[in-house]
Amino acid sequence: MLLSPHKQFVSQSNFLDPETHREILEVAIASESKFHSSVNTSAIYPDWRHSKILYHWDFLEHYEKISQEVLKAVPQAARALSLPEFSPRQVEMQMTGHNHGQYFRRHKDNASADTATRCLTFVYYFFSEPQAFSYGELQFCDSGERYCPKNNGIVFFDSGLDHEVLSVTCPSGLWRDSRFTLNGWIRV
Repeated sequence: MLLSPHKQFVSQSNFLDPETHREILEVAIASESKFHSSVNTSAIYPDWRHSKILYHWDFLEHYEKISQEVLKAVPQAARALSLPEFSPRQVEMQMTGHNHGQYFRRHKDNASADTATRCLTFVYYFFSEPQAFSYGELQFCDSGERYCPKNNGIVFFDSGLDHEVLSVTCPSGLWRDSRFTLNGWIRV
């Protein structure tokens, strides 16, 4: 595995084999009616997040396979990010679709009592070709570094980093043209 290091994240291209990549995209497109609007529990910031999510039990077969691939990459990613050594206890994962005008404002992935055991975040990107959306970069707030979505690419970073998903532009508004991700967290 070849990880490309950056200041606040590491990335890898061609993360999944082509068949699994194709299958997970087919699941995302076919499951449009199962996706739920993302929920922000903050009454102070009700417009903090706009996207659609699908929980792992709705793609369980692929969840198991992708979890195994992620766990293989964790030791190298953690070393590259200079994280203290840890033993993964759980891979938490959801599928997310961002379409026209959707985003997720600045946040940390382990900032609440329910998420405190998240130590390593991953974001796997997949979408239809040719790419029908633009923007939707993952931005790391403290450094200003950005990761532009790359089909079949994955990013790992410390769950305690402030980051955001910048607004997506998808002129067609069609679900199949969305910016899809598998967002996940390694819990300790």
